[in-house]
Amino acid sequence: MVQIKRIATIPVIVLVLLITILYAFNISTAVFNPPYLELALQILFVLVTGLAVAVVSAISYLRSGSFNVLLLGSSLLVSGLALTISSLALDPIVPPTLSPDQAVTIGNIGLLVASIIMLIGAITTWSGRGANSQANRKIVLATTYFAFVLLVIAIAVAAASNLTPPFLTSTGPTAERLTVLALQIVIYFASCLLFSLMYFKSKKPTLYWYSLALGLLVVSLIAALFVINIGDVMNWIERVGLYLSGLYFLAALLSLETREQEGVGFYESWAEAFRSDRKQIATFFSKMIDGFAYCKIITDKGGKPIDYVYLDVNDAFEKISGVKKESILSKRETEVFNEIESDPSWISIDGRVALTGEPVIFEKYSLAMKKWLHVSVYCPQKGYFVSILEDITERKKAEEKLEEYRENLEKLVEERTKQLKDFERLATIGATAGMVGHDIRNPLQAITGDVFLAKTDLASIPESEEKNNVQESLVEIEKNVSYINKIVTDIQDFAKPISPKLEETDLEQIIHLVLANLKIPGNVAVNHFIGKGFPKLKVDQLYLQRILTNLANNAIQAMPKGGKLTINAVQKGKKAVISVEDTGEGIPENVKSKLFTPLVTTKAMGHGFGLAAVKRFTEGMGGTVTFESEVGKGTKFIIELPVSL
Repeated sequence: MVQIKRIATIPVIVLVLLITILYAFNISTAVFNPPYLELALQILFVLVTGLAVAVVSAISYLRSGSFNVLLLGSSLLVSGLALTISSLALDPIVPPTLSPDQAVTIGNIGLLVASIIMLIGAITTWSGRGANSQANRKIVLATTYFAFVLLVIAIAVAAASNLTPPFLTSTGPTAERLTVLALQIVIYFASCLLFSLMYFKSKKPTLYWYSLALGLLVVSLIAALFVINIGDVMNWIERVGLYLSGLYFLAALLSLETREQEGVGFYESWAEAFRSDRKQIATFFSKMIDGFAYCKIITDKGGKPIDYVYLDVNDAFEKISGVKKESILSKRETEVFNEIESDPSWISIDGRVALTGEPVIFEKYSLAMKKWLHVSVYCPQKGYFVSILEDITERKKAEEKLEEYRENLEKLVEERTKQLKDFERLATIGATAGMVGHDIRNPLQAITGDVFLAKTDLASIPESEEKNNVQESLVEIEKNVSYINKIVTDIQDFAKPISPKLEETDLEQIIHLVLANLKIPGNVAVNHFIGKGFPKLKVDQLYLQRILTNLANNAIQAMPKGGKLTINAVQKGKKAVISVEDTGEGIPENVKSKLFTPLVTTKAMGHGFGLAAVKRFTEGMGGTVTFESEVGKGTKFIIELPVSL
């Protein structure tokens, strides 16, 4: 018997090697493929074997109530019918003829459904649950098989009516077909793995042959991934794997060990071969890096889930939850974590899976565990659920950081874009201001000269009322010319390139010069103070003079009803701090953020270039300018310049 088992693995190895060689060397030679051969072999090795297993599983279910064997039989019934209909469509005995795409679609979708049923049967076998009462077994059997046969017919009708996406085109397989094949391989491989692990646990021959049959089916599907044209060598490897798989399913039936004296006949033996217990599934999941919990749902009298009991957990679950297994087993969730009370949606999700059998996958934050979890929940038997947990807290933190970085990056790009637009705008304003200032100054000088000549001529005219009126008009013209000249000066100060000539300067002299040139109203008191030991500044004297002139002039204009102008200078470390303070009207809040921007002013006749020039001059000498202001109390501008020690 051991020798036969070893020989039985040879076809699997040979087929895998052939697939590798053919794929590596891209061999696609056409081979012998007469009419009806595939159909005949399909009926013999796939349909007949599938029906045999389905019949044995049906009788076994009626006698033992093991729902898992009914699922296994249903899987082979679906795959046998779907593949045979597919072959019949490609090589029909009677019309109508379906296209290769329609035929392949029927087989592929049917086999995908069969693989899913097989995996559910494998998981149910692992869980050791699923027995039905004697009263409703016939109804369940008839309903189950009838539903699956009807499902295969529905798939065939849908494909024939072109209601399914294409699986083949003139250029070859589509992404849909490759995806479906890949899913079949993964699902059948998972079933094969589960039954193989059961065999190594129990050493039952039936499980050995059943696992090999699933393995051959996986190899056949892998070959199907690389089929180039129907009838080529790779296609025959796919068929051989499929036909051998059918033979191995029959071998699984023939390997059953009966014990008639114990009341274990052929059909009872089939159910017994696939009977497991919860310890097996716990052993399988014990080495998982993800948390595993097997639970029983608790409902109220109305059938609504209200809690669940932990029946088993693995080591990874202890690590994720931070609670020892002995503190979890046989305890209600509300006794261990009380997650339900803090977040009722957990019991809603788990309860729905346990009662409907519909698996779910989701990501959720556990308030009890204080972790983000990726959760997969499925139902091995009604009223029970298995939950597989993956701790994704670090991934979520990384995602949050990335999201924060993305938002900051978007904000930074927005700010830089705005700054660029502002720079472009300021450059345009500066260029325009320079041209306008130059063009205004020439006629302004002519007006000044004409006023001087008019005043000179007027002096020789006898005193009269008319003479006095003209003199007053000339004085007003001089004032306005002076104001226009200030505007031109500010514009040119803003527009011209910054190239300070640094030289040692006495701040006291500059302050006296600034105050002497200002027209200070009688209702404005002026004070200035220079701290003891204040150093000589190495600055551009003209720049500093323009800075203090503009600030002092603004301060005077901010006190139309009178007030106090104070200029102070002190040394703080490596900085000279000069402040110009008034007790005037203050700066409105809506203006503060753009106060140094050209064309922004709080004065009725202001132009907004004065403070912009102050900022340029100060920064050009390596300093900074800030301000403090309160509406109704006054404003203080603070100039900080570096001191060479």
